[in-house]
Amino acid sequence: MSFNLSNIKWGWVVLGVVIALVIAFGSSICVVTGYATYLSFAARGAPDTDMINAFADQNAGGVSSIFIGVGTLLGGLLAGRKAKEDALQNGLMVGVLTAVIDLALSLFSGFSLWGIVSLLFALGGGWLGGKLSSR
Repeated sequence: MSFNLSNIKWGWVVLGVVIALVIAFGSSICVVTGYATYLSFAARGAPDTDMINAFADQNAGGVSSIFIGVGTLLGGLLAGRKAKEDALQNGLMVGVLTAVIDLALSLFSGFSLWGIVSLLFALGGGWLGGKLSSR
């Protein structure tokens, strides 16, 4: 397999990366907001912000790592379907760019094991999205 940058539809790849990041970080925000809503119903008033912050510190990295794989799968599928030729390369490029952006964000916010898992899920999701769209 040869890698040819001229066959990559950059507009669709960038849209796929945006979709992947919105899904990843949006799902993390939704999970933390859902937990805060649950606490507010349980307390019948204002929830304890220390519990919300502790929950976010423990779970936000894992949730966003899982959903970055789902997001790059969908983004890679979109980019691969829109590119008539070299669908695998377009999907993989979505995964590579998403992984680089997520790695840069994780380095700025303190590197953790979830950063490595997120990197692997981003690459795998982009590859799988491109592979599925090439059929």
